[in-house]
Amino acid sequence: DSGAAALVAGLEPNTTLNELELECCPIHALGTEFLWTRRLGKCDLSFDKLVWPPPSLASQGRDAIYPFLEAVKERSAPLARSRVMFVGAGGSGKTTLKTALLLRGPAARETLARLRRSMIETIELRWTEADLQEWVDTDLAHELGFFSSCPRTRGLTG
Repeated sequence: DSGAAALVAGLEPNTTLNELELECCPIHALGTEFLWTRRLGKCDLSFDKLVWPPPSLASQGRDAIYPFLEAVKERSAPLARSRVMFVGAGGSGKTTLKTALLLRGPAARETLARLRRSMIETIELRWTEADLQEWVDTDLAHELGFFSSCPRTRGLTG
């Protein structure tokens, strides 16, 4: 819980604190920052309501949680990657976005410019005025004939 982490960040500097009553707090997960409570004489928390550490371990109380969190702290590393999926029509920019997110260094700007030119060429070859009108009518206005009836679109072509 980000709430538990914020609570710890606020209370940890307090060196005179000896007891902590958290029974009524809706805490569902404890991170390694909870380890500082080891110095407290008393820390009441509803361990049976926790989803992290795993309930089978958390139900055993503080004495079981501390070694687990120590092991997590020693073996943890920041997550440096993640998975993402882009969904969209052909020519909508999925590959350009992916490339932009992955690019680094001086060549990035030129590569993006090349991709942008390629995407514009693809759209120009693939999309017609009728396609644009249908897209505006069905996806934006949700009204057939809207594009043709709009005064601002008169004379516009693809």
